[in-house]
Amino acid sequence: MNKIDHFIGMEKNYLSVDQSVNQLMEQLDAFQAQQEKIAKLINYYGSPEWYEHLEMEKEELLPNDSTRAVLGEDYAYETLGNLRQCAIQMLELSTHIFKIY
Repeated sequence: MNKIDHFIGMEKNYLSVDQSVNQLMEQLDAFQAQQEKIAKLINYYGSPEWYEHLEMEKEELLPNDSTRAVLGEDYAYETLGNLRQCAIQMLELSTHIFKIY
């Protein structure tokens, strides 16, 4: 590989990394803005209030236009599991970056 080709390859590499970093920063900002809502969901899921709402759903007292997804044990469990997996992945990625940088 000659020097020009190497330069062009490194320029493409930089532009790809730069774009990915900027996209990640935007996504992290959006995710960070959700932290209060995440805490509310964690505290709500399986709480006495959640069970009360579940009972209301069984008695058909909730609005018909509601998805009731927050009452579905599988949905909330999967979302919170995905949240945990994201946290682990971010820790692992952060550790890797600090080790190479």
